[in-house]
Amino acid sequence: MIGDAVFAQESLTLQPGDRLYFHTDGVTEALNADEEEFGHARLLEEIARWRDRPLRAGLDLVAATVRGWCGGSLKDGVSLPAVERIEGASYPSNPELEPLAKPQVADKSTSSARPCGAASASASSTIPNAPLPGRQAT
Repeated sequence: MIGDAVFAQESLTLQPGDRLYFHTDGVTEALNADEEEFGHARLLEEIARWRDRPLRAGLDLVAATVRGWCGGSLKDGVSLPAVERIEGASYPSNPELEPLAKPQVADKSTSSARPCGAASASASSTIPNAPLPGRQAT
C-alpha cells in the first residue's frame, strides 16, 4: 500500500501510569467551520489537559472536544484507542513463551477500562456524529 516506505522497529517498557495513545487521521483532520484542522498540536494539548482523569474518562473528554471543534459534523471516521500500564502489573520475562491475555477494550457504557491480562488497561473512544449522552451538540 505504501510503496517505498521504510519502517524502524523499536520497543519500550511502559512503567505504571504510562499511556500510549493512538488515533485515526479523522481526529487530526476534523475541520471546524473555518475549515481549520484540529491538528496534532491541539490533540496533544487535549490529551495532556485530561491526563489526570481515568483513561476512559479522559478519552471521552478528548472525543467531546473534537466533536465540538467540528460542530458535531464529522466527515471521516474517528477512533481514539489508548493503553495504560496499571500499578502492580508485570510483563512476562519472555513474551514469546508466556503470551499476555488478549486485550479487552473498555465497554462504551463504563467509566473506566477493564484490565488487559495483568499488564495494562485499554480504552477506546469513537466519535459518532451524535452528541454524547447528557450533552448538547454545538
